[in-house]
Amino acid sequence: MHHKQPDKVEDHEIRDFIIKLVRHPNVSTSSVNNFISSIQFFYKHISKREFDDHLFYRPKVEESLPTVLSLEEIYEITNSIKNLKHRCLIELTYSAGLRRSETLALKIADIDFGRGVINIKQGKGKKDRTVMLADSLKMNEYGYSNPNNLMIFKHLKTDTYEAGTQN
Repeated sequence: MHHKQPDKVEDHEIRDFIIKLVRHPNVSTSSVNNFISSIQFFYKHISKREFDDHLFYRPKVEESLPTVLSLEEIYEITNSIKNLKHRCLIELTYSAGLRRSETLALKIADIDFGRGVINIKQGKGKKDRTVMLADSLKMNEYGYSNPNNLMIFKHLKTDTYEAGTQN
């Protein structure tokens, strides 16, 4: 298959190659599925060749449960963080189940302390959602008193908080 013109490769050769990819320890399931999709697109739309979708096995993506930390582990991690802003950032992100981008985009107005909720605007998939605010964070000493509706975790110079690595 390696030295043939694409229009000369037969279905069984493609299938054998896909099986070889599936069995290879360094090839991910998503890579195999991307390869199958690319081959299908090429044959259906570029070479206009008949292509039987059922000939090719698409491996299922493995789903694994996330690691859940014990309360003791969470306290150990958060109490080891000396910088108050960073500790609050980690506690808020973990307790509310926020994505990094959601945490960094939070504004004071997004937190309803009276109802104990956080309004996430334009999160993953550009969808809004509401999550619970942990009781332990409702009266946190970190600056929730900003009257200007600015970002909670802002950089002093740029009014944003970058999540990149520090030099």
